[in-house]
Amino acid sequence: IRGSLSLDAKRTVFVVNTVPLVYQQAEAIEKHTALTVGKYEGSMNVDFWSDEKWQSEIENHEVLVIISKILLDLILHSHLPLSMINLMILDECHHATGMH
Repeated sequence: IRGSLSLDAKRTVFVVNTVPLVYQQAEAIEKHTALTVGKYEGSMNVDFWSDEKWQSEIENHEVLVIISKILLDLILHSHLPLSMINLMILDECHHATGMH
């Protein structure tokens, strides 16, 4: 997962279902690893980020801790194809019901 995406590096995605978990899990990953961690949740106005901003974020962070809806948008808008993900962790998945 280290290195540039242009050199076939991959990204790890840690999917959470609440904003506090974004920061809690990112802090734990940063504390216990030397990986660069990006944190993404709705109050950051990510819906209005340009393609270039997203590419920069994905290029510069080896782990993305992200709310599930934002990840879905990244995949649907081809900012983060599944082929670029080496590992996806679904935190609190036991809360997923219905149309999740």
